[in-house]
Amino acid sequence: MLTGHHSIRLEFTIDCDGGKDLPDLGALHITGWICDPETGKRSPEFTMPCRYLTRAEADAPLSERSNLPSRPLTGAETLAGAGILPAAEAGRSWELTEGGPAAPRPGRHIFARTFGYFDLFVDGEAVIFGNSKEKELLALLIDRNGGTVTAGEAMELLWEDRIPDDYLKRKYRKLAFNLKRTLEKYGIADILVNNHGIRNILPSRISCDYYDLLRGSADAARSFRKSYMAGYSWAETTLASLWDS
Repeated sequence: MLTGHHSIRLEFTIDCDGGKDLPDLGALHITGWICDPETGKRSPEFTMPCRYLTRAEADAPLSERSNLPSRPLTGAETLAGAGILPAAEAGRSWELTEGGPAAPRPGRHIFARTFGYFDLFVDGEAVIFGNSKEKELLALLIDRNGGTVTAGEAMELLWEDRIPDDYLKRKYRKLAFNLKRTLEKYGIADILVNNHGIRNILPSRISCDYYDLLRGSADAARSFRKSYMAGYSWAETTLASLWDS
């Protein structure tokens, strides 16, 4: 949980022609909030002024940039393109945590294998999860194909023999938090959306044999051997629909 005082600095690239005709940032502010990754609760909105970086500031280590003054800079002092994010990342939403936002690693190939036993691969490397339930939660989200899963739904499916009491709710919150940490470790946290505890996967950011089959891929049809998400009882509904299709 986020407690105490936190200093936040966001930097973006602005694409200008050699530093000429730089836009005036004097009246520009960024409004945002801090999201508790465990509960999904948001802080009250806050507003931050914008400013440019000088060449020296842009080249300084990130640890030194955290102490930079916030005074506006004149056009003569500024340098277009200074910043720590590539231009393509401008406008991306970031979930802020105590460790700071984890930037997605560019060019990652993410593949979810659902035929047979479920596994997730990043650039050909199998993702290692903290425990089997963490892995199953991601499998459930991928099964929904972009559809949302509430905390209540997830608990009923992951712990079919348990009544969702306060202990189980805490256990699930920790499970969901650990899943996010695992995805951050592999640089793919942006495939998962959390909106006040309601989660979903962004199908456009991963490759998946199940999704390929739904799109009519002949290769996926050949690799589908009437086995889907083996070991997960909740996946039998999807398997039955694939048999009928």
